[in-house]
Amino acid sequence: MLSCSISFRNDSDVTGAEAQALFGAGTNNNASFTSTLTNSFVNGANEAAVTPFNPSTLNSFYENVAYIGAVRDANDTWWQGWTCGLTSGSSC
Repeated sequence: MLSCSISFRNDSDVTGAEAQALFGAGTNNNASFTSTLTNSFVNGANEAAVTPFNPSTLNSFYENVAYIGAVRDANDTWWQGWTCGLTSGSSC
């Protein structure tokens, strides 16, 4: 997924059109995605609607989960306690 003002730009080695074609050839990619993240990292409705890819098909090191990203939703607080400054009242 991309949620950028300009999704694909020309670079010295690849054109924006070539990058877009490579991205489009992938599985479950969406260049016209509108982010609904809260706090810049917690999945919102649009992220929750995406069917995740099962990375354990590539390597057993990876865990198959039913969501995309590192944080499932607002109730998933595994990151609290080792990060700082992400929520009100937390400081570094």
